[in-house]
Amino acid sequence: MSALWHLFIAKNKMFKDCGISAGKIRLPVFAAYVTDDSHAFDKTNATGRLLLNALILLI
Repeated sequence: MSALWHLFIAKNKMFKDCGISAGKIRLPVFAAYVTDDSHAFDKTNATGRLLLNALILLI
């Protein structure tokens, strides 16, 4: 839930905190910001599969 919050609600703050001026963030940077583990959202990790399924449901 925290990842979805940062992705949809607090995106501008996250981009500012990470020093990102573009409209995109790389997955490892996003994972490190949310979980302090840059590999947390890999497809081989349960949290990565959970995030992917949550995003699919939102589409």
